[in-house]
Amino acid sequence: MIDRKGWSKVKFGDVVRLSKDRSSDPIANGYDRYIGLDHIEPEDLRIRRWGNVADGVTFTSVFKPGQVLFGKRRAYQRKVAVADFAGVCSGDIYVLESKDPQKFLPELLPFICQTETFFQHAVGTSAGSLSPRTNWTSLADFEFALPPLEEQRRISYMLQSIETVNEALDDATIRADSLLRALSRKEFSKEACEGELLASHYTVVSGQVDPKAERYADLPLIAPNHIKSNSGQILNIESASDQLAISGKYLFGEGAVLYSKIRPNLVKAAIAPCTGLCSADMYALLPKDSLRGEYLLEILLSDTFTQFAISGSMRTGIPKLNREHLSQYQCRVPSLTSQDDFLVLVRAIRSSINEIITRRKKSNELKSMVLLEV
Repeated sequence: MIDRKGWSKVKFGDVVRLSKDRSSDPIANGYDRYIGLDHIEPEDLRIRRWGNVADGVTFTSVFKPGQVLFGKRRAYQRKVAVADFAGVCSGDIYVLESKDPQKFLPELLPFICQTETFFQHAVGTSAGSLSPRTNWTSLADFEFALPPLEEQRRISYMLQSIETVNEALDDATIRADSLLRALSRKEFSKEACEGELLASHYTVVSGQVDPKAERYADLPLIAPNHIKSNSGQILNIESASDQLAISGKYLFGEGAVLYSKIRPNLVKAAIAPCTGLCSADMYALLPKDSLRGEYLLEILLSDTFTQFAISGSMRTGIPKLNREHLSQYQCRVPSLTSQDDFLVLVRAIRSSINEIITRRKKSNELKSMVLLEV
């Protein structure tokens, strides 16, 4: 627990300054990078992407290292970041800084902007239906409890330590993802995949059933929105009756490989953990004895297959991979022993990624606990 003795209630605008520095000619003033709202990731204080001023930009708001960037448009997206370089940014971003570092530590400012009460205030004072924006006058009226300087240092140190751990975990995730993609590219490159038709190693479930029928109503119903992109993971499982399903569905057994035929660029595929139903927007593939289900899943998740699927899904409306194009995909299907050797490596990497994700979640929970006390 954080000791609140000596804390005083202040208004945000009493301790925080809205920077009004502008540059009408960023290149001449030495600014070569710009930040738009799309460059700031929700709940991520690091700026990982930016644009080049030389490519053309109309932004004039100047930010400097250490200042806090807060997205005033659609504040519910929770976009807050700390600048580690100088540049110009969108007018939909407020550039904030502490008025007096001896009263309010600059290091604590971004975390105050990440508190639930601050976001609720920003969202609650936003105006506009399509693109709601909060204004500085409203933000300046936000009240919060300000600890004594020494307590600010202690809280800031805790939060920065958690943030350092999060950054290390994020970097580890990026490296693990890169390793997995490199392994996949090597295994499923165009050169490696020239060979036989993949369709000769699986069958496609056909013949729809009525999800309203008593024998099917309580079975899990998997649709594209239940699968996490690029991961092979099913996010949640709901029964057909819970989803009020009425149209025909495909019945599959445990171990079937499910692939979303719509918007193949989203790369949604997973292995069924149990018997269930899938929507008409999914293919339920049943591997033959020559093909491991996991290996088929990795093929479907690969960049090579995704490029193939996208190339055959051009149509008006929603892109969709039809069955005829799917059946034309060629690849090399190695022996089961070779498939198993590859899957050992894949499982190790995916296990590491899942462990990192779990640790990141716990770290975020700890950060949230500290923020709730601020």
